[in-house]
Amino acid sequence: MKHSLRVGIILILIIIFGSLIVYASEHGSDTYTTDFPKPQSRYQDSHMTSIIDILKYRVQVEPFNLMAFLIFACAITHTMFTNWFKKKAHVCEKNLKLKKEHGLVDKNYQSMRAGIFHLLGEIEAVFGLWSIV
Repeated sequence: MKHSLRVGIILILIIIFGSLIVYASEHGSDTYTTDFPKPQSRYQDSHMTSIIDILKYRVQVEPFNLMAFLIFACAITHTMFTNWFKKKAHVCEKNLKLKKEHGLVDKNYQSMRAGIFHLLGEIEAVFGLWSIV
């Protein structure tokens, strides 16, 4: 991945999460409650029929619902892409092997990129990483 693309993705994530934090601080509840997570009965949205309207209303009432959904969506997406990460790790390892054969790198050199892709491709590691988040 090119450096500028990585920087762009990081900036986009910072903007998204930053705007969520600002939105949550400006549109938070005026009353302090200790219920976490808020029980469904406290949303008082049983009169709504559209699932989209219900979700929008629940995000307005409790902005953390949006953050929780985004974290969950990222975890599910990462789980679905584990095979892609494994393939990427094998490609990196194959390229490193070719470089070693041609004498372009030291024989003891290990690819950090391949290691990271391999870690991201292990389903157990995915569950462990996202459970920490």
